[in-house]
Amino acid sequence: INNGEIHIVEPDLDVLVKSAVNSGNLKASLTPVEADVFVIAVPTPFTDNRQPDLSYVEAATRVISPLIKPGNLIILESTSPVGTTQHIASLLSDAGHDVENDIYIAHCPERVLPGRILIELVQNDRIIGGINPASTQKAIDFYLEFVSGEVLGTNAATAELSKLTENSFRDVNIAFANELSM
Repeated sequence: INNGEIHIVEPDLDVLVKSAVNSGNLKASLTPVEADVFVIAVPTPFTDNRQPDLSYVEAATRVISPLIKPGNLIILESTSPVGTTQHIASLLSDAGHDVENDIYIAHCPERVLPGRILIELVQNDRIIGGINPASTQKAIDFYLEFVSGEVLGTNAATAELSKLTENSFRDVNIAFANELSM
């Protein structure tokens, strides 16, 4: 990425990455660095006993924790069970961060399809829920910098449930279409 190259097939993404790297606006790293906004977008697979595996979310939270400063925004974009954003807040609180007054934590589920990432990243509507109203507003302000779709504010649990509901709706439609085809 630091050479302006990408490893996935996505129309026009290579041009944007190269431009962002050449302008100094994008620098990739294998370890987190200080930032104003941290976006956690990691896998949330199921364990063998069909329970959500939050170990990637927890690991990402722990690795950014030493870098978090007052005023920072932490956004979870991973599809995750209701309560995961609050779990992140608990982990950061246990690490000594004042999650009610010093930092902002929110959930904004990603909604993109391969081959349409650039369009959907900007044009899709977003639902954003924070652990408190200040976190919701801080995250809304961040997404409004680049999202032209509607941005809806709510609480973290509702934002998490909206993504799970959307995925369930999609899965039911796919199963129904498969049944019809047979």
